[in-house]
Amino acid sequence: MSLNNYKDVFVFIEYHNGVINEDTYRLLSVGKELAIASKERLCAVVIHNNLKDEDAHSLIKYGSDIVYVLENNLSLFQEDLLVDMLTDFCKDYRPNVFLFTGSLLGKSIAPQISYNLKTGLTADCTDLKMDSNDVKILIQKRPAFEGNLYAEIKCQNTRPQMATVKRGIAKEQKRDEKRIGDIIRLRREGTDKSLLRIIDVLNTENLNCNSIEKSSIVIGIGRGVKEKKVYLIIKELAKLLNAEIGFTRPASENDWADKNNLIGQTGISLNCNVYLAFGISGALQHVSGILNCNTIIAVNNDKNAGIFNYATYGIVGDNESVAKNLISIIKKLTNRYGHFCC
Repeated sequence: MSLNNYKDVFVFIEYHNGVINEDTYRLLSVGKELAIASKERLCAVVIHNNLKDEDAHSLIKYGSDIVYVLENNLSLFQEDLLVDMLTDFCKDYRPNVFLFTGSLLGKSIAPQISYNLKTGLTADCTDLKMDSNDVKILIQKRPAFEGNLYAEIKCQNTRPQMATVKRGIAKEQKRDEKRIGDIIRLRREGTDKSLLRIIDVLNTENLNCNSIEKSSIVIGIGRGVKEKKVYLIIKELAKLLNAEIGFTRPASENDWADKNNLIGQTGISLNCNVYLAFGISGALQHVSGILNCNTIIAVNNDKNAGIFNYATYGIVGDNESVAKNLISIIKKLTNRYGHFCC
């Protein structure tokens, strides 16, 4: 089949317990940019038996031109059946581009679908754009060689062009209440022969998971912070700023570090307003996770540290001294004005 028969940008929507995954909304903003560049439509794909009209319309307000609702009683945990259904859907509707979030589900089902369709997939993309020489070709950018360089990948001979997008690289676009689009509900009969059996489901609704991804201010700690006493001082600073703390890969090896808050290529990508980096050298593995922060403030005693190439503001100095001075300044401002805003 000619590649010209494949059209539009499709985004898989994760919908669970009556809630659309937040990363999905951000992924729609990525998809919308690609759709505009390729002069095609943005299509959202949801698998759910009772998707509420308000949620379907919400996907339109956030950029979708068409929302395909594949009505079936499948659970998101029945991945083998999800893969079969989405494979058949792609064969019927022939997307030019099909995007998935970098969630556990997205990383699991996307490779299986690409295998079934005999097409390519690029995982953990940090940037996507359409080729200026051919607006139907997707350029997929991701770190390579242990994060020491970036690779730009094209899937020129097969379709759809598939990618999982690293969490945190996209910003959620504003909701447009005036947008209109089409909602197409399709009854997709599946099979009951799932190889997976759900034993139990843990409700994590009340768990404070990945709060660092939602924080407006994040403090990053690198290998330059070697002592726990310095970490505790920075932790006090974080409390005053109402900030979360993350770590580079080397710093995460310390016994006092939270390994769930690893920032960078193999960890979390941030979209915060302010990122304050202590003792971070500026290796690409880490920098790839902070490029979308609005303001980067770097503290390092080496004036030639690579992190300063990415920083909005740089402070050459000792981590402990700078942290103590910031704490002192914030406390003085708080005492004078009753609060401190950053």
